Amino acid sequence: MGARLFRALLAVATATVVLLSMTQGVAAARRWNLDTPAVPPGPNPVTLLRGVSCPSASSCTAVGGFATSDNPRTATLVERWNGTSWSIQGSPNPSDYNELWGVSCPSTTACVAVGFSETVGIGGNMPLAETWDGSSWTAQTVPLPAAATEGWLDGVSCATVTDCIAVGEYYGEAGPHNPFAAHWDGAAWTVQDTGAPTGYSRLYGVSCSSTTTCTAVGNLGTIGGASSTLAQRWDGTVWTPQSTPNPVGVNDTRFQGASCPAASVCAAVGYSTTSFSDVGTPLAEQWDGTTWTMQPTPNLPHAGALRGVSCVSASECAAVGTDYSVIAERLDGANWKLQHVPDIVGATYSELNGVSCAAAGECMAVGDYIAGSSSWQPLVERYS
Repeated sequence: MGARLFRALLAVATATVVLLSMTQGVAAARRWNLDTPAVPPGPNPVTLLRGVSCPSASSCTAVGGFATSDNPRTATLVERWNGTSWSIQGSPNPSDYNELWGVSCPSTTACVAVGFSETVGIGGNMPLAETWDGSSWTAQTVPLPAAATEGWLDGVSCATVTDCIAVGEYYGEAGPHNPFAAHWDGAAWTVQDTGAPTGYSRLYGVSCSSTTTCTAVGNLGTIGGASSTLAQRWDGTVWTPQSTPNPVGVNDTRFQGASCPAASVCAAVGYSTTSFSDVGTPLAEQWDGTTWTMQPTPNLPHAGALRGVSCVSASECAAVGTDYSVIAERLDGANWKLQHVPDIVGATYSELNGVSCAAAGECMAVGDYIAGSSSWQPLVERYS
C-alpha cells in the first residue's frame, strides 16, 4: 500500500472515529422527555398527580387523586414505575373524598403517602396516611392536634421504613392555617409540636436526611395576608425555627418544597409575589449547615413558581414548577439554569408539582395539565 493511500485511509478512519464520538455524545445527552402515565378507569377521568418518590431509577411511586363523570367524588391515585412503564396500584379510600399529596419511599418495597379525606355530612378535612409494604396499600389513622377541627398533610419524608415525618396544616382554636407535623414509628402516628407560630402559617414540604435531622418548610403568615418563608429544623427531639431571607418589596413569599441529601445540605424552593398569586417569581435558597442563602434563579418569560425540588448533593438538584406551562431548573454547581421541558401539545395550562432524583441525571417529575376544553389530565416527565 502506498504511503499516500495509507495516509488518506487513516484520515478517513480518524474522521469516522471523531464523528462516532460526537454522535454518541449527542445520543448520551440527558434531557427531559414526556412519559406516559397510567390513566384511571372510568368515563372522563379528572386526574391530578401531586408527588413522586424514586428510591431507584427503575422504581418510582407517584400519588394524587382522580374523579370520573359517573363518580365525582375524588379517590386516591397511586401509580408505580417499574423502569419501563407506569401502572395503577389499588389504594384505600376510607372516606367519601380522598386525595394523596405527598409520598416518600425509603426503599423499593416500602412507601408512605399522605393527604386528606372528607366524609359527606360531617364536613372538614381529616389527615390521611397510607403505607405500602411491597404488596398492598393500607390506610393509617393520623390524629389531629388538640383542639383542631380539621387538617391535612401536604408532604412526607421517611429516613427509614419505620421513621417518617409528615407536615401540613390544621384549623383550630388559634384560627385557620396552623402548622401541623406528625411522626410515624412504623406502628402509629403521633402529633408533634412544630415549634412554629400558629395562625396563617403552613408547612408544605419536609425532608429528612436521618432520623434525627429533618427540615420542614412553608410560609409564616399574618392576618393581613402577607407571608414570609418558614423553615423548621428537627433534631430528633424538638423542632426549632431557622432564620431564612426573603426578597425585598414583595407581599407573599413561601417555600413549597425542600430536599436535604445530608445534615448540612438543604435546598428549598417556592415563589414570591406582590399580588398574592400562586404564580410569582421563582425562589430558591440553600442551607450550608449554618445559614440559609438566597440563590439567583433564571429569569422566566413571565411569572413562575417552583413547587418541588430533589437534590442528590449540595451541587446537584432539580426543581420543577409552573409559569402556566411546565418549568424545570437544574442546580449544577453553584448556579440554577433553566432546562427545556417538553409540554403537552395544545395544553392551555400545565404544572409540575413534584420531582424525585434517584441519582444524578436520573429524575422523575409529575404534575397535570389542561388542554382545550378537556379536564385535568396526569403529566409525567422523565430526565435521563
